[in-house]
Order: sequence, then structure tokens, then C-alpha cells
Amino acid sequence: MNELKRIFNQKTIILLVILVIINAGLFMMSFSTEKDITLTGKELESYIDGYHEFLEMTKENSNNMSMLNMYRDGFVADNIRKTALAYSELENITVSVGENRGIVLFLEYKLTDVIIIAFLMIMSVRFLKERKKGVVNLIRSTAKGRGVLYFSRVGILLFSSVVLGMVMYGVNFIVMMISFEQTDVSRMVQSLPEFMQCHYAVTIWEYILISLTLKISAYFLLGLMFYTVISILETGIAYTVTAVFIIAEFLLYNLIIPVSSINFFKYINIVSLINCEDFLSVCQNINILGVAVPVLNCNIYFITVMAFLLVICGSLIHNKMYIRNKGVFKDISEKAGSIAEKFAFQRTLTGWESYKLLVKQGGLIFLIVAFFLALSSAMKYDYIYKINFREQTWYEKYEGVITEETFVNSQKKLKSLEDRIKSYQDKVDNMMLQENYNQNTLSQYMQYIGELTEEREALLPVAENIRDGYEYTQRTGNKINLIQPYSYDLLLNKDKQTQNRASLYILIGIIAVVSGVFAYDRQNNMDNTLKSSRRGRGLLAFIKISVVCAVSIFVCISIHLIQFVQIGNFLEYNNMDVPVQSLMFMRDFEIYMSIGEFLILLFVVRAVFACIIGGICALISRVSADTMTATVVSLFILAVPSVFSEIMPGDNFVSCVYLLSGEIIV
Repeated sequence: MNELKRIFNQKTIILLVILVIINAGLFMMSFSTEKDITLTGKELESYIDGYHEFLEMTKENSNNMSMLNMYRDGFVADNIRKTALAYSELENITVSVGENRGIVLFLEYKLTDVIIIAFLMIMSVRFLKERKKGVVNLIRSTAKGRGVLYFSRVGILLFSSVVLGMVMYGVNFIVMMISFEQTDVSRMVQSLPEFMQCHYAVTIWEYILISLTLKISAYFLLGLMFYTVISILETGIAYTVTAVFIIAEFLLYNLIIPVSSINFFKYINIVSLINCEDFLSVCQNINILGVAVPVLNCNIYFITVMAFLLVICGSLIHNKMYIRNKGVFKDISEKAGSIAEKFAFQRTLTGWESYKLLVKQGGLIFLIVAFFLALSSAMKYDYIYKINFREQTWYEKYEGVITEETFVNSQKKLKSLEDRIKSYQDKVDNMMLQENYNQNTLSQYMQYIGELTEEREALLPVAENIRDGYEYTQRTGNKINLIQPYSYDLLLNKDKQTQNRASLYILIGIIAVVSGVFAYDRQNNMDNTLKSSRRGRGLLAFIKISVVCAVSIFVCISIHLIQFVQIGNFLEYNNMDVPVQSLMFMRDFEIYMSIGEFLILLFVVRAVFACIIGGICALISRVSADTMTATVVSLFILAVPSVFSEIMPGDNFVSCVYLLSGEIIV
């Protein structure tokens, strides 16, 4: 209990609350209306109507394959038989139409996993606080300093994994149910098109509980493994070993195809457990000595065996290694350190500060994680931005500098269409007054009215754009062009969710990387020593701030470029040399410049605010006792108000997300 109180002190609880708020905010910001999340409307109804046909087809294909000579023996035959049997048990289930978007977003949202794993790793580091104080051997020599202390910490890891998983995903679930009010989780999970191949007859609610149980198991295993590694190796080496392990697991999971003969390594690993939807939503079997064993069964055995081995290994380490002055693990640590020293070189002051920030404090890992989280969030779903092709034709017709002639011609065309619609409508009204009229003629008139109305509706926004642009030219004397605004409308106006979510990733990335820029020296008792050196005051502070600015600019530009490139691949950026006021929603922008110049200005403004926020984090670090304190305070001051400003109506808080998005000039 004392160890639990020490780990979950006031600072840790505050950090946990902050992470819960940030996680909920980021989850809400994934509800992008411009992205194609799942089937809706008639497409969803069509899927529901054809689901049982899919089951029949699957059963028929399995029977046909089992009749072939090449598939009558061994793993393949057993796999076909068990697959057909699994799907045959779904014949009596009922799938139904419902609100699926929130559920799909909930099940496919992965940032929560990253936050939980990061928190457990922070806890594992805090377990070894006695190592920093140099009292390891003293503690291990006591009656409760070996096995009792170790198993207490294992229990804390298990308890934390369960609580974190339930709290984090529980908050996500509440947010999802509030945001998508019509969501019904009592339906069968096959009601979601993404889970049509799931062979378990479970409801959505039961499926969520199963997947959450597997995720919690993965958190515990990874946390226990990191605790074991960091117990025998120096902290930096332990981070490196863990990172290499996770990367190896990630590569195995992504590079091995599902039907490979070595798919055991794809599905029986930590990454697969975290992404358990991939094998729960599809019937997958693993080749175990020629027998097809369901992946879920294999993973249950894997979790049990791995947990047992890690606990036993950790127990042996904590009972033996700290008692001996020279043990095998200590030798490994020392040899690894000596090898690293051979590759070391003399660094400049800037190089050393960059090395401390990016390597010693793990800043490079945070940068990579922030970038790939932003990348995966942006690329998760395709854009469904709808373009009226009739409207696009009108833009092409009147494209060019907006002049009085363009304005007059567009108004004349609009008036002509309205007159023709009125003319045909009058004819229809007259025919309806007659007792005997030609039905074919009436249908033809109605068809003309429909086509002309569509033309008019497509011309209306173009004519409005021309009229507003002509009035702008008359008012300011600046010439502007009529261009197709679709890509810029999506980038600067419509897709605010992706833009704001990227800005929040940038904010958290900056905080995570630079929070220890000054506090790191203080927590290692080097602050006064550095201050007393010749370059320990003004120059050192200048170098640190310069590194902070460079890192802040890099993370800001790189993450915002993801959305810019994605939209550019979806809709081409056209006419970048024309004035930015050519975009109707930019007519109030006071500086007369081209669209290309405005985009450069936008990224410059974002970079400037990133530097300012990085400077604020550095200032907080300057007055903080240690890195964790600096991180918690920075998150509380900068990130929490920004999250609340995104999830609550009105601008009630000062939002760093607003500043980093560059909306201040849009």
C-alpha cells in the first residue's frame, strides 16, 4: 500500500487526469464530417440485406475448396473446415441498421493505447527511484526489499493497466454515446460493415469488452517487460531495447501476410494484441503443427505464458542481482556503456544540448510518435468532399479576372435560366387547368424544369462569388480572379477538425520534447555547476532556447504539412499565383497577396506561435524541480484549456490550438 501511495502521489494523479482530458478531446476531434468513416444510408441498408447471402457464399466456397485434392489434408483442410464451422454458427443472428460511425471511431482509435503505454512506462521508471538516490543495495538487503517489493510493483502494474484501460476507454465510450445519440450497442457486431467477417456471435457491447480485455493484457505485458529491462540496464539503454522490441513486433505484424505459414509471429505479439480488432473481426487460424488453432485461443495462452515467464524472470532478477557486487546484468550494462563511449565524439555546445533534448530525454521518440499519430489520424479515412460538377462547369466558363463584363454576363445567364424555368412552369400550370392534356408533353416540361433548376442551383454560388468579387474590386480597386475554390475551401475552411487535431498533436509534442530542457539539469544536480562555467549563463540559455525553437518549428511544419499534402493529393491546388482574395471566404483579408504567398505566411505564423509556445514550456521548465513537474504544469497550463476550448461551445479559454492552427489570420 505504501508503494502504491508513493507511485500514485498527487503529481501522478494530476498527470493522469490531464491525460484523460486530452485523450477525450483528441477523440472528439476525430469526428470529422469531411471523412468517409463507414457505410450509411442506402449503402448500409444494402449491406444489411445481403449479409446472410455473404454467409451462404462463404459456406459454399468452403465446401467447394474442401472437395479439391490439394485441400484435403493438413493445416489447409483443417482451416477450411473450422472456418466453415465458425460461420455456420452465425446463420441465426440478426443484423440491423443503426448509427455506426461512433462505434467504428471508438474501435479504431489508437491514441488511447499510446497514452496508456506511455503512462505505464513513466510508472516503471518511478519504481526505480532508489537507483537515482544510490540506495538500491540498502533497500534490497531488507526483508521486504526484494520479493515483497517486486510483487507489490507487479500488482501495481496490473492494477494500473486495468484502471487505465477502463477509465480511458470508458471516457471514450461516454463521449461516443453523447456525440452519436442514436448509437445502439446491443446489436450484433456484424451490423457494422467493417466487422462483417467476425465469426463470433456477440453484441457490439460484448465485442468491446473482449477487445478491451486483450488490450489491457497487452498493456500489462509491455509494462512488465519494460520494468524488467529497466531493472537490469541503464535507463537510456532500456528505452533503446524496448523501442527496438516494439519496432520488431510492429514490423512482424505489418510485413507478414495473414495466410503466411509463419503467421504465428504476426498474430502472437504485443502489437497484434493492441490491434486485436484485426483478428477478432476476421476468422483467422494459426498453423500449430498442422492444426488450425484460432488466433484468440493462441493469444490467451500467449498472455498467460508471457506473464508467468516475465514475473518469474523479474523475481529472480530482483532477488539476486542487487545483492552481488558483480553480476551478469551489471556486466552487460557496463559493457554496453563502454561500447557506446567508443562511438562518442566531441560535440559543440549546440550539439550537446540537442543530444540531451532529443536522445537523453527521449525527445526524438516523442517527435516520431507525434508525427506518426498525426499521419495515421489524417490518413485513416478518405475525404468525401462533394463537388457539384455542374457548378464546376460554370467556374470553368467564367474563370479569369472578375470584371464588369463577367458580372453582367453571369447575371444575364442567371436571369435567363430563371425566365426559362418560369416559362415552362407557366406552361405546366396552363396544361393542368385543361381537362385533357398530353401526359408525355407534361413529363417533358417537368424534365426541362428539373434540368434548368439544377443548372440554376449550380450557377447561383458562382454568380454570388462573381458579384461579391466585383463589389470587392469596386470597393478596393484590387483585381481578383474567379477560380475553382474546392481544395482551398477544404484546407482553410471546411476541414477544421483535422487542422485542430494536428495542432493539438503539435502542442503535446512540443510539451513532451522541451519540458525538460532546463529541468533535466536541475534534477541531475548539474544546474549550479553549469551556471558557474564560463558559458553557463547567457550563452547556454540562448543555445537551449535556439534548440527549443528549432524543434518546435520542425514538429509544427512537418505535422501541418500532412493535411496540406493529403488534400493536395485529393484535390489539386490550382491558380496559386492569383490573389488570395479570389477565394470568397478570404475577401476580408486585408493584405493583398497571392494564394501561394498566403500559404507561406500561414506556415510562418504557425511556426512563430510554435516557437512562442516552446519558449513558454522552456520557461516553465526553468522554474520546475524536475522534468515530470515541468511536463505536468505545461500540460495543465497549455493543453487542458486548449482541449476544453475545442470540446465546449464558445471561446471560453485561451487556446494554443487556435494559435498553432494559424486561424488568427484566416
